[in-house]
Formats: sequence, structure tokens, C-alpha cells
Amino acid sequence: MVGAGPVGLMLANILGMYGRKVVVLEAMDQLIDYPRGVGLDDESFRTIQTVGLVDTVRPHTSPQHIMRLVNGAGKVILTNNPKTDEFGWDRKHSYIQPEVDKALYEGLARFDNVEVHFGHRVENVEEDANGVTAIALVSQDDDTLVERRFRAQYLVGCEGGKSPTRKRMGVSFDGESPSTRWLVVDVNNDPLGTPNVFLGADPKRPYVSIGLPHAVRRWEFMLLDHETEEQVTDPEIVNQMLKDHVPDPASLDYIRRRVFTHHGRIAGSFRKGRQIIAGDAAHLMPVWMVQGWNSGMRFKPMPRYTEGVLADPSTRTPGRATSRIVSKMIPVLTANNTVSPVGVQFPQYRFNTASQKNALLDDVIGNWWTVIVWGNSPKDVLPEAELEKLRGLGAKLVSIVPETQREWAEKYMDEDVIVLGDHTGRMKKWFDDRPTPMIFLRPDRFVAGACLNQHGPATLEAILSALKFKQGTGAPSDFVPAGVRGASY
Repeated sequence: MVGAGPVGLMLANILGMYGRKVVVLEAMDQLIDYPRGVGLDDESFRTIQTVGLVDTVRPHTSPQHIMRLVNGAGKVILTNNPKTDEFGWDRKHSYIQPEVDKALYEGLARFDNVEVHFGHRVENVEEDANGVTAIALVSQDDDTLVERRFRAQYLVGCEGGKSPTRKRMGVSFDGESPSTRWLVVDVNNDPLGTPNVFLGADPKRPYVSIGLPHAVRRWEFMLLDHETEEQVTDPEIVNQMLKDHVPDPASLDYIRRRVFTHHGRIAGSFRKGRQIIAGDAAHLMPVWMVQGWNSGMRFKPMPRYTEGVLADPSTRTPGRATSRIVSKMIPVLTANNTVSPVGVQFPQYRFNTASQKNALLDDVIGNWWTVIVWGNSPKDVLPEAELEKLRGLGAKLVSIVPETQREWAEKYMDEDVIVLGDHTGRMKKWFDDRPTPMIFLRPDRFVAGACLNQHGPATLEAILSALKFKQGTGAPSDFVPAGVRGASY
């Protein structure tokens, strides 16, 4: 991994969690310590939850961050306050990026299989059929440089928009960088104290005012074409811009004053051979509506996968899935919703178990393959041959029942089936609307297969075919989590 920014750190946490050996090389001597991103969404929080760092990240966030668009007179003309939480977390949070990045970095100490080396600037990469060698320059105490070589199966470049990895790969970076520039001003000891976000659609000079955790306040001001960076970062000019926002700008405790430009670019390919790019190295976008940091953490905008490790819900075709469930069977014809859940992210509601109350789905079922059946045990609706394949895959078996039936199900279902009580009724409503009571859930929480119970065996076979299993491995080659190696299929 090249780059210890948020994407590199998160990817190192994910791979470390799955037992893979990771080396992170960072050119700087330490993490960046000034605020950058300010918005964190529910999908990113679910990823943070996956790697077990929610408790260390949450103290540096404020949930339910409301954005209000105001006109030049300060009148609210639009309020953005999404209240949906289908992925287990509030849709929008403000956060302090240096503290969250630090939590991601410190989380790597849990893994003996992950190393982080600061002050290692990767100057060149050698690639062959079996792996890659990163050649890094390291400064010594006497300011001389020594060369260190690191060998790995793959190299992932997470070094930002100017990514040397992307340039070595020789792929395009199409898009544009509009001429619009903004001045960012961050201060400690918020002189206003009001939470949330105000976007000022002021024709004289559009602005943003953001209340952040730990009493940090951010302002952003759109710059005019003739204004230079040197001019607008001058303390007197900054104070002039802030005079309508705070009573005494000169007394503010400034963290930084910096100019940035919006970008909208995407690489022509994210991989070439054994070199891969991720985060800003692969895609740059305007920072509005928390796009940048979150696009590196998970999925923006929410995708629907139509190809890959999935099975069509109507035909059970391996590797491909349409967005609709088509059938003349009564359960499909009478369904309230025939939009296929295959290829989209599965919701994360809260459940009761024998040992937990109001627990989030991912915390109960873990971070690998899962088979979920509504109202019954997977072991009662799948043949033994299919259950053996699921054991080879290391999959969890889950039964979700109404809370009224949970204790009965715990008593009568096999102990290796996880029983979840749907005490809120939200999961029942989800299954009520769709003719898919059996769900095959991928480790990334996207649905690989969804079907009626009797279609379970054929759906599983299609998914396994899409995975391209090798006899005797028990999981796709090159990616087997610790604890699953050696299983047979």
C-alpha cells in the first residue's frame, strides 16, 4: 500500500482484519494534522463498523448534520435533513478528519500482519508475473537517502490526485478542473457555536459556514477570478471576508487559511497488472455533499452491480443480474416490489439475540459470507450438499424471525444457526414487499443472490460458479480470510 491517507489506512484495516499481510509506505513523516474533509455518511460509518473502529471514531463526529441553503438575505430556501437510517447509521455526520484518520491508523496496531512505515517515498516499482517490488527512499539522520525494497503480490496506490502509481500505469484521468476556487478557513473555539451547515447562495460572494465537532468552525468563500491565493490568505483580507459572520474576526484562533479547486476526474482503469489505484488516485470529485472522503471509504453514488459475483434472481444466470424479478409464479406476481435486491447493498436493521438487545446486523453476523432466511432455518430449506458447500465457503447461517418467535426458534433450530429477532418489524416489512425470503450476502454487504426458498440450491450454484472456485480451496483464489483456509469444496 502506498499512501497513509484515509483510503490507504481503511484498506489496510480491512485486509488486516481478513488476515492478509500488508505494508503501508507513506512519504510524509506523520499523518496530516489539519482539517480537510468535514462530512461522513452512513455507508462510511458502516465500513468503519466493519473494521471494528466505531467506538474510537464516534467521539470525533456529530450525527444528523443538517444543511440549509440560504439566499443573499439569509433566508432559508432549502433544507437538507435526510432522516433515513437503513444502513444502521444516521445519513450525515460532521467529523474532524485528522482525528478519524488517526483512529484508522491506531487501529492497525491490532494486526501483527500490518506494518506502516512513514518517511518512505516510493520512487519506482518493479513488476513481474509473480508480484511487485516497491523501491522507497528513506532519509537518514545525516540527511542521506537509503533505498529500501518491499516485495508483495500487489501494490495499491492511495497517494491522492497526483498519484505516481496512476502515472506509472499510464491510464487516463478524464474530466475537468473548473476554474472556480474557494478559500477555506478553519478556526478553533467556534465563535458562533451553532451546529450544522449553511450554504450561502449570495450572488456577491457565495459562502459556506459549518459547525464541526470539538468546537471547530469552517468557512468557505468562493474567490473571484482576479483574486490570487497570496491575497486571499492574507489575515487582513480573511478578516474582511468574515466581518459579516463574526463580531471580531481578528480575535479568532485560526487553524488554517487555504485555497482549493474543485475537480471532477476519473481514471480510465483502476488496475493494470499487479498495480491498483484507490481513492483520489482513482477518482476526484467536488467536495460538496461529503463526496470526496466517503467515495474512498465505500460506494458513491450507491451502485447496482449487474455483473460480478452474483446470480440473476429470475434465471439464476451466474455472474449477471437484471434489476427486475420476472416470473409468472404467484409469489412474484403478487409482490409489492419486484425490483431485485441482487447487486445492491443489504439494509442493516437492529435485532435481538439470545445475548444481545437492539444489535446491528453486521455486528451479529460478522464480516464474511452469510445466508439469511426469513422465518425458517437455512438448514431446513437447503439440502445437505449445499450446506456442505456453504461450510467450505465459511458462510454464516442466519434465521430472522419476528421477536415473538425468537425464543422458540432458538430452542428448536440448530445451535450453529444465528437466530435474530426482528423486534422493530422493519426487516419483516422489507421481506413482505419482496418475493425473496432467502438472501445470499457477500462480505461487502451487497446481495449476491435473492430467491424463493426452493430456488436456493440453484441460486447458490450460480453464485459459486461466478466465484470461479478452484477444487479444494474453499474460497476464491488469492483471497481467503484467516480461519477459512483449508476448507474443501
